[in-house]
Amino acid sequence: MLNLLCEGTANSGSSWYMFLIIGVLFVVMMLFTIIPQRKRKKEAQQMMQSVRVGKKIRTIGGFVGEIVSLDSKNGTMELNVGSKEAPVIVVMDQGAIGVVLNPDAPQAAFSATTASSSASSAVTALGVAPCSTGASCFA
Repeated sequence: MLNLLCEGTANSGSSWYMFLIIGVLFVVMMLFTIIPQRKRKKEAQQMMQSVRVGKKIRTIGGFVGEIVSLDSKNGTMELNVGSKEAPVIVVMDQGAIGVVLNPDAPQAAFSATTASSSASSAVTALGVAPCSTGASCFA
C-alpha cells in the first residue's frame, strides 16, 4: 500500500489510486462510527418510550428507585429512592434515566395523593419535623 502511495507521487497517471484509497478508508471509518451510534440512539429511544409509572430504574447519577409519576410537559419524573414504607421522593429530569431495571413490570398502584403524602411522611420518618411556619425553614 505504501508502494502505491509512493508510486503515485512519481507517476501522475496513478495518483488517482491514492485518492481512491483515502476515499475508501474515509467511508469505512464513517460506517464504523455512524452505524453503532444510530443503533445506540434507537435503543435509548425505545428505552425512554418503555418508561412508565412503577418501573424500577437506575439513573446516570446512580440513584435506584421506582418511578412514582411522569410529567411529559416538563420532562421530569418523581422517583421513589426509599422503600414503600418510608418513601423518599426525588424529582429528576427524564434524560437522567440510565437503565430500566425491570422493563416488563406492571404499572404500580401509586396515585398522586400517595406521592404527595409520602413526601411529607418521608421527612417525618427521618426524624425531621416539617416546618410549621409559613416562611422558609431553611432561612
